[in-house]
Amino acid sequence: AAGGQRGFLGCIRALRMNGVTLDLEERAKVTPGVKPGCQGHCTSYGVYCRNGGTCVEKYNGYACDCTATAYDGPFCTTEVGGFFEAGTLVKYNFLSEATAAVVAAAANRDARNMAPPPPSPQEVTLEREEVAFSFSTSSAPAVLMYVSSQTQDHLAVLLQRNGSLQVRYQLGGLREPFSIDVDQRNLANGQPHAFNMSRIDRSVTVQ
Repeated sequence: AAGGQRGFLGCIRALRMNGVTLDLEERAKVTPGVKPGCQGHCTSYGVYCRNGGTCVEKYNGYACDCTATAYDGPFCTTEVGGFFEAGTLVKYNFLSEATAAVVAAAANRDARNMAPPPPSPQEVTLEREEVAFSFSTSSAPAVLMYVSSQTQDHLAVLLQRNGSLQVRYQLGGLREPFSIDVDQRNLANGQPHAFNMSRIDRSVTVQ
């Protein structure tokens, strides 16, 4: 210990300097009096991450990553998935408050036999999405997700006949739908797979 101070007795892990993670374990192997290994929170508490959730070390604790599961919540115990029979679907309506107000006003005017005003184009056009979900299936082809607006814009996530994953979209006045082959592997193999996509205008990122 420098300056006459008593030396540190304990465990240090996840040491970072200027954004770079320093490998204490390798340095400990060649430093007298320092032993490799430092158990973190996940060693003791990782068992609380249920249903396939992954324990992630934090500097002052841990967190359960439920991304690749059909569960949510602090410990991946809240069911948020569903089993779909062939030919079924679940529909969500993501109208903004402004668009909902226009639709409500239109319905009220319709009830009084008045012509409703047209919706504002910026309220009904697909400008951006951030989508993440996990899925497992043994059946292909299939439509995993379809997003549309009151214009001709649409976006679809598909499993093709060979089980490969494809994203198709028609956005911003394109003459023909555009497609992105995300993964050529057969994902209709009964195993869980994760899908993440973000889009701003015509810029699309898929993982």
